[in-house]
Amino acid sequence: MTRWRSRGARALGVLALVVTGGVLSPLAANAAGGFSFQLTTPATQTVQGLATIDFSVNVPSGDTVHQVCFAVNGNSSLMSNDGATIIFSNNLQNQAALNSQSCYANIDQGGTRAVAQSITFDVQADTTPWVDGSYAVTVAVTDARGVTQSGPTTTLLTRNPAPAIHWTTPPSTVAGKTTISFATDAARPGTSHIAEVCFLVNNNPKRLRGNYIKIVYSNGGYWTQLIPGAIGDHPGLQTPTNACIANIDSTTPQNFIGESNSVTGVVTLDTTSWGNGHYQIVPIVTDSIGRSRTGPALMLTVRNLGPSVSWGSHPSAITTKTDFHLNTSASSTGSSNLNMICLDTPGHPGLLAQDLAYVDFANGGRRQVFLTSTGCLPQPVSAVPNSPFVTGLDVTINPQNWRSGRVSVQPTVWDSSNRHRTGATISVSYEAPKALAPHVIRTFCNTSEKIITSTTGTQYRWTYVYVYVWSNYNVTQSPANFSLGITRPC
Repeated sequence: MTRWRSRGARALGVLALVVTGGVLSPLAANAAGGFSFQLTTPATQTVQGLATIDFSVNVPSGDTVHQVCFAVNGNSSLMSNDGATIIFSNNLQNQAALNSQSCYANIDQGGTRAVAQSITFDVQADTTPWVDGSYAVTVAVTDARGVTQSGPTTTLLTRNPAPAIHWTTPPSTVAGKTTISFATDAARPGTSHIAEVCFLVNNNPKRLRGNYIKIVYSNGGYWTQLIPGAIGDHPGLQTPTNACIANIDSTTPQNFIGESNSVTGVVTLDTTSWGNGHYQIVPIVTDSIGRSRTGPALMLTVRNLGPSVSWGSHPSAITTKTDFHLNTSASSTGSSNLNMICLDTPGHPGLLAQDLAYVDFANGGRRQVFLTSTGCLPQPVSAVPNSPFVTGLDVTINPQNWRSGRVSVQPTVWDSSNRHRTGATISVSYEAPKALAPHVIRTFCNTSEKIITSTTGTQYRWTYVYVYVWSNYNVTQSPANFSLGITRPC
């Protein structure tokens, strides 16, 4: 195994050759030009990733090998930046990458001139980015005089697979927030890296957007961001509009190319807003060459609970304004909040209209509201940004306009995912005061007489003359008899 810099200067990695079939094919010396070649690797190779081509070349005595160039199906740039090794006749070795024209030039320059008549040439052709197929790799050798001759041809049959991906989370039944994890591997041998991972949920390419994902590289480095990337997230991991993490092998702000051969990921999945049922999550991984593979589906069964509601204090009979308490909250397994509360009074619509209520929050805060004509909160909780989680409702029921009898009160609550729950119905009895015709109960004419009545408490009357009447359990002054503030003689 040899350490080379891969094509395109994208990474340094340890690469291996896969060879199946083929035979060693020595080539006879070219008598006309005085060059002789010997191919020491199979003339036909089936390869994946890095392919090794070895040959030796001799030029006439007094001459030297100056340059070796390669062409792939006539393309002189396809092997640019591939690594090469030259072994001179004294066993001295030089290593370098081929230039942009797939050539190794100036072989006989400097101290190597005396040993450059006969050389062994080893090139590592990186076939990872090549489309699978058959490729003829030809060699052209130029000597110090400028004479160029063709060397042996090697046929490479490339078989480079797409990357692999699989779930490391088993199928399960979930509610609210959960995590799912996966692992990916770029094809080896080869020089590709994991570049992008996308997700389909029941064939919906956008469903996982807005969930957090943690990408972990082979060296332990990681990034966490939203799917897709948002402002402030890792700038090298911005994503398209679908539920994808792109540029996983980005070079900024840190170079993770060498660690992106194998990548694992954990998605913090919030299913709170999903309807209950069965879901298939399918991953699609793409490598740095653009090869993609669709992985197996992860089967999830979602069973999200709705909100809860129960009565706290609730007297069964009232005669005046009375407080009732309702315990309620969204499911603790998800991210939803309680969003709406209604108190229904069957057969008595509007009975709780404008009754005072307080929405209780988990942080101890309260919000004062007045119930609508339908007995509901005047607006959803979500209409107020950054509302804390709701834990209850305190309602002051005012029976002033009720008739005698029993009234049923039934609560219904909705969470921010539109799941609802109807609570138990309670019965409240009320006896309205009897209405009496107004009549005079007493007149007073004393400058300091003390008066005690059942509803007005203790009063002191001075030199004014008053007439009090009793009507509907209220003691009132009767202006029909005397004007307030006018002194009358006794």
